[in-house]
Amino acid sequence: MRFYNFKSVELVHIDVGSAMITGITRETLAYKSDRNESLTVDLEECARIYQCLRQIEAFPPRDEMDWGTLIDAVPDFSTQPIGWGAVVGLRGAADDPPWFQFLNRRRTQFEFRDYDHIQSVLLEPLFAAGRWHTYPDLCTGIAQAVAGDVERQGSKGHRVMAGVARTIEVGTLVGVMDKKERDACDGMQ
Repeated sequence: MRFYNFKSVELVHIDVGSAMITGITRETLAYKSDRNESLTVDLEECARIYQCLRQIEAFPPRDEMDWGTLIDAVPDFSTQPIGWGAVVGLRGAADDPPWFQFLNRRRTQFEFRDYDHIQSVLLEPLFAAGRWHTYPDLCTGIAQAVAGDVERQGSKGHRVMAGVARTIEVGTLVGVMDKKERDACDGMQ
């Protein structure tokens, strides 16, 4: 089952044929495409796009949104500071197949064999390399706080306070959460 079905993406089937992630650093993720091209994703650009989308209340983005045009209108976009909780993409780890879409200009979307594959090949190394977050990483902690755990470790060890969490409409988060995260939200809508 798919909660999102983005169509305007650069699709890469990780570990199928020549497609693979070849390296992750604090600044970039390097990979080979389905056509064996060596490409990179600028993770800092992704985090800045996330911040811009949040500022205009357009996050999570709809499929038809052209965030490349949006960021072209932001003065000094490439020098904007990156704040805490920097999100670099959207994920559907419980979808079949699991996917991850970077918030880059190309809308690079990786697809994976299964939940364990996306975790081991992308999500864990991505967090370790730059403490980057994915949407809905932070939602796990928010859902727990809304459910009544006033202060509890959220995904990746972040502390989440219930007062902050209650300001977010939980229904908008459930669509892109993985199964564990959706289970944490049961009964809250």
